[in-house]
Amino acid sequence: MKKTIKTITGIIAGILLFLAGCRFLNMLLVQDDMWEKILFHSYYNRDRSIDNVFVGSSHVLCDVEPFMLDEINGEYNFNLSCPQQRMDTSYYLLREAAGQNRLKGVFIECYYLCMTDHEIWDRASGDYKVSDYIGDPDHFAAAWLISDEMRPSLNSLAIRMHASDKDHMLENIFPFVRYREKLFDWEYMSNRLSVSLSKEEPEYFLHLDYEEPDGTPWVQEYREKGDLYSTGCNLDCEKIFPTDRNLTKYGMGKQSKAYLKKSIEYCLNKNIPVTLFVSPVMDFQLLSTGDYDNYVRELRAVADEYGVPCYDFNLIKRDRLDIKHGEYYMDPEHLNTTGSGLYTKVLWDVVSRTPEENEASFYDSYADYLADGEPEIFGLYYRLTDPSDKRNEDGSPVYESREFTVASNRSDMRYRIVERLKDDEGNDVDEVIEEDCSGTFVLPSGRHGTVMITTVYEGRELSLSVDF
Repeated sequence: MKKTIKTITGIIAGILLFLAGCRFLNMLLVQDDMWEKILFHSYYNRDRSIDNVFVGSSHVLCDVEPFMLDEINGEYNFNLSCPQQRMDTSYYLLREAAGQNRLKGVFIECYYLCMTDHEIWDRASGDYKVSDYIGDPDHFAAAWLISDEMRPSLNSLAIRMHASDKDHMLENIFPFVRYREKLFDWEYMSNRLSVSLSKEEPEYFLHLDYEEPDGTPWVQEYREKGDLYSTGCNLDCEKIFPTDRNLTKYGMGKQSKAYLKKSIEYCLNKNIPVTLFVSPVMDFQLLSTGDYDNYVRELRAVADEYGVPCYDFNLIKRDRLDIKHGEYYMDPEHLNTTGSGLYTKVLWDVVSRTPEENEASFYDSYADYLADGEPEIFGLYYRLTDPSDKRNEDGSPVYESREFTVASNRSDMRYRIVERLKDDEGNDVDEVIEEDCSGTFVLPSGRHGTVMITTVYEGRELSLSVDF
């Protein structure tokens, strides 16, 4: 009997010692992410039940203003969203919110970038493979950071255990394993330990200062309720986007679509009204996808299957919301606070009406939206070309060139392309790349400067200068 007790005591002591060691290593190595820290502190310390919850990626936290919505609808609105948030994470966060609040409405943002298949480099095979957004290792950390800041629950456990593939299971279970490269960085570990042991109440607010390419200062602030404040603008010289989705070739990822459907089904089973929506992005980004309407059709098909409203604000008519201008964006993908203020008002007005009442406010397709606008040069998008024998650290090829395409809403435009570089003395040197082209041209990957695009279309001269 004594031997049995001694054995059990030893096992318990070993488990406690192991847990204490894990906790110490977490204190020593794990870096807090301020957005998730502020978001979940706000969530768990709210003073009333949430009425309307908005889930999704950074398009929610940048584009939807919960405090403005509180004033508009007189209810309590919350953005339960984080950067790069995956649809499986949104599903479990939705369940968490529904289990702890008397929800009146659920609004799921369906940004194409976080929903579709794409090609990623596979180190093991030494080639590219097709991956869903959920299965892309670049997005494992987003789920880890969220689960780290959540209180223990079945949903936080589900987020953690679904965060990665089986090859990264240790990172799911033990957060400190993700930071193992810092194990002998004494300065880093010393700083982390002092922060972990500090008895000072942490600030649940973050202010960041930035500067535009023209020297104009701008700020960004992380606020409560999943609200991000930003004064940055997407200047003309910044209107360039790397092609990272081919919507002509690929559609929704199998897992992402499945979790979107599970989210809708969960809401319907709980008798919670649910709405799908897509926030607006700059048009040169959408044109980089090849055929954005393929995604529009696929998302609408999911909404129609369940009979729930679906609004893509990239298709809203300009007389209802004219927002595709750089002054309203901090980058091509995200609205700044000026833009989010305009958008939030229209967003709530739309979702408060029936689809039949909103039908006249939206185009049937993105192609119709483009055709109905005044001729315009939106910007540039590019893809990497000419793979060399050189390799990056992960084994992927180094590309020698970039193929640029002018993004506009008229396929028959012809362009004059001029490249401006600096000589050794800092003087501008202009070189005509194309005198009369359809909008596609190639430049070496390592070259940087300014591309000046001009055209005369239907008697109107249009121009845009973009840094590359």
